[in-house]
Amino acid sequence: MTQRQHPRDWYDCSSLMQRAYGVAGIEVTRTTYTQINDGGAVSAKALQPGDLVFTNGTASRPEHVAMFISDGLVVHAPDQDAS
Repeated sequence: MTQRQHPRDWYDCSSLMQRAYGVAGIEVTRTTYTQINDGGAVSAKALQPGDLVFTNGTASRPEHVAMFISDGLVVHAPDQDAS
């Protein structure tokens, strides 16, 4: 009998963003530390669906990434240490 993993165990935050963009045909780098350089900064008021939002850590070394979807909501992998 094969044991199925829960989807939350499949991706960490940055690999989820990489996969989501990849499905859309857009290549982004693999880690949060490099993804912050894959685009340009915008203000919170200028966020558009699909924009990446970096939190925790510092601007030069963020520790978490999420994708803005609308109305202040984001999609993210909540466990940064998932493998």
